[in-house]
Amino acid sequence: MDPVTAIGLSLNVIELGKIFWKTAEFCIACYKDGTERPFGEIKAAAHDLKEVTTKLQTTSKSATLLPSNVDLQEICRHCCFLAKELDDEIEKLRITPGTLKALVKAPKIYFKRKHVEELKRKMDEQVIALHTNVLVHLR
Repeated sequence: MDPVTAIGLSLNVIELGKIFWKTAEFCIACYKDGTERPFGEIKAAAHDLKEVTTKLQTTSKSATLLPSNVDLQEICRHCCFLAKELDDEIEKLRITPGTLKALVKAPKIYFKRKHVEELKRKMDEQVIALHTNVLVHLR
């Protein structure tokens, strides 16, 4: 084998080792703590967002319907939908710590966390839009 191929092969092996190590660390953390540690903050943020948007929807429904109110209601509806979807996805990935099932399900959760992070990113974008719309409405 020529030197360039050997270096490429060794770098690929090292990269696979890094992926394996990160997955193993995540699996051990899930075994010890369950999924509360990696997804606990996201779940709390989704719950808080759902509460705030529900309250905003009820207050904006009682006010006269200006075009900005219609936009605010639409953003609130979308935020509630995203928060519920994120909460459901985290609930699907929930495991109890210290069980064999936690150890078996942890790699699946590790590789599915990208979907949860994508939903969190969308939720953050909607929160920014909500903040902007509320500030414009207060103006």
